[in-house]
Amino acid sequence: MRISRLERVRRQELLDFLSVYEKFCVTLVSEIRHGATCIYIVEDSEGSICDAFSFFKGSTIHHCLPDAYGKRRAELKAAFEDFFAEYTADYLFSVTGEKTGTDLIKEIAETVFSRKVMHAQDYFLMRGRDNPSEQIVMRDAVFKRCTEREFDETVLMQIDYEKEEVLFGNVKFNENVCFADFENLVDAGAVYVVESDGHIVSKASVSAEGMRYAMIGGVFTRPEFRKLGFAGFLVKSFVRLIKSRGRDSLLFVKTDNTPALRLYDSCGFKKVCDYKSVYFEHK
Repeated sequence: MRISRLERVRRQELLDFLSVYEKFCVTLVSEIRHGATCIYIVEDSEGSICDAFSFFKGSTIHHCLPDAYGKRRAELKAAFEDFFAEYTADYLFSVTGEKTGTDLIKEIAETVFSRKVMHAQDYFLMRGRDNPSEQIVMRDAVFKRCTEREFDETVLMQIDYEKEEVLFGNVKFNENVCFADFENLVDAGAVYVVESDGHIVSKASVSAEGMRYAMIGGVFTRPEFRKLGFAGFLVKSFVRLIKSRGRDSLLFVKTDNTPALRLYDSCGFKKVCDYKSVYFEHK
């Protein structure tokens, strides 16, 4: 096996390969569809694609590594060792994807390149039902796309979400980066909210959109409006919206987040696989 950078002429070949595994790697598929140039493929001795990953800005990996748990695991491991020796593992910051693949890259970074793990988080990747129920109606609540009018109120929820769900350890929160990233999501039409009695009470966004799947992220309800049904109304409405666009819904949730697991279960989501993110200390 060898790893090489994806050539433009092989883009469709890679998408065809990933179509079988898309629900495990919708972020990677989304990056490819949007023209990312940091895509790498793993080829066998005959030049066929057998694994793939992105290495965004040389620091963040999203992967699809079917061979991480197959007979060719040792060959894949050797290919990554050669890759990191050339492209340096010193700058690797995070790896996210199906747990077995993430653990393989983590093992290489730790044992071969002496990288220390700063934080690891286990998730369940979950998929929404194929046929969502009838339109959900909630009295005095409206599901709608976030626009400039709702931005100021919604971005405050995004800040709270990142502080509550994303930050870990002694990592410092950068409000300016959060604001800019969220503004881009809103401009792209990817953020939706629930409004009730003139207040934005819940929000979520499409964090990645592939060929057949869309990833829901950033689900958050203001604390004073929790346990009132708004989160369920938001998620079910979002699933129906995504289905109307010809895609199925995915999301990942921390394995120890019992309230969220209950919510997604009640909305018809089922576990697809174990998912994992690993973050490394800076060298």
